[in-house]
Amino acid sequence: MIPEIKALIPHPKTSDDVITLNLAEAEALRLVDYEDVSFDEAARKMIASKATVWRLTKSARRKIARALFEGKTLVLTEGVILERV
Repeated sequence: MIPEIKALIPHPKTSDDVITLNLAEAEALRLVDYEDVSFDEAARKMIASKATVWRLTKSARRKIARALFEGKTLVLTEGVILERV
């Protein structure tokens, strides 16, 4: 699922730096944290290993935390997401 929101800009913006979140990271985060599915189920849906989903989720969480606490813009980059139905 591709989010409609492509960027989050903090207010007040304390940095001109931009942090990019790729679609794979966003999808892993959506499945694990938003949809509350297990890493195993997320891996099956993303056609990836459990370890890959774990790494993507960890990376996404870190980037979001950096954007929040450092006042940086968070931008979603384009890419391809494979998903089993």
